Parts: sequence; C-alpha cells; structure tokens
Amino acid sequence: MRKRMFVVAFVFSCCAWMFLAWAENGQSAPQGSSVSGSLTLNKDKIKLTHAYVDLDNPEDPIIVLSDKSLPPDNFSIGMLSESYIRQKKVHAVLFGLSPKEKKLSGSLNFFYFPGKKTHFIALGNSAALTITRFDNTAIVGKYKTPKPIVDDYNEVTLSFDASFQVNLGKSQASPAPSKKK
Repeated sequence: MRKRMFVVAFVFSCCAWMFLAWAENGQSAPQGSSVSGSLTLNKDKIKLTHAYVDLDNPEDPIIVLSDKSLPPDNFSIGMLSESYIRQKKVHAVLFGLSPKEKKLSGSLNFFYFPGKKTHFIALGNSAALTITRFDNTAIVGKYKTPKPIVDDYNEVTLSFDASFQVNLGKSQASPAPSKKK
C-alpha cells in the first residue's frame, strides 16, 4: 500500500513539474516583446500581434513579426516549414538584422503565408527598416513597405507597416565562464 502511494505521489510530482515547465516555456516570446501594425494581403487586412527573435547567430539576429503565436522562447526560424505555415495558417514577416549597422543584413527578408503555389515571397529591398534602439536587452524599430509589393507569379499583392519591440532577455545567449589556469 505504501509503495503504491509512493508511486502515485511520484507520478503526480512529475506531472506537476512537467506542467510548470510547460507553462514557463509556453510563452510566445520573451516577456515584453510586442508588435503593433498590420499587413495587407490581396486586400485582406491581417493584424500582426506577435514578435520573436532567433539569436542562433548573434551577428545576424532574425526578427519575426506574425499574426499567430509560434512555439516558445527557444524560437528558431527553422520551424517555419511549408507544412507548419499552411497547417497553422501563419502570416509572418521575417528579416535579418545587422547589429553593427542597425539595418537589414540581407541574409533573410521574407514574407511567409499559407499560399496556393508557395509559402513565402522574398522581399528583397522592397521594405524599409528603421531601428530606434538596439542594445543587449531589446531591439526596437519599425518595418514597412513604402508601396505595395506585387508578385504576379504567386498572385499576391502585399504591404505592411509594423512597429516592434523584441526583448532579448532569456533568449540571449550568455558567454561561457572562462576557465582559470
């Protein structure tokens, strides 16, 4: 009887621990990250409500502004596959940022959407980025298209205007402690 009570208590403790871990990691982005604005896709206005940063390469952080919640704090753009975009019906604008120059890095600059022929469009130099703050705690700026982008092949007309703040808090990689010799 005691063994059974111990097993039940152990299982309950594990479940509670897993729930707490899920609740902590279930946040859509580091606390305080935000975006306001919208994008227009073929005359449909879509509100952008979530902001994320992928810091796998600190020299070229990737910022994602989306209409749907994406996976937790350990966000990586690798999860934005065609099947994920189409299944979850995600609309997202993503771009690489040069920390030193505070401008688009040129590595990534795409619009992801659940389209019929494809799930993304390269934005090239069609969008303008203004960074007002970039330090070790946050990236703040505005990203917009000065005029609508027309992609005849994908039958898409797109424009967006969004202000964002991405907090780097927990997502920022900390340097490993140095070893004393």
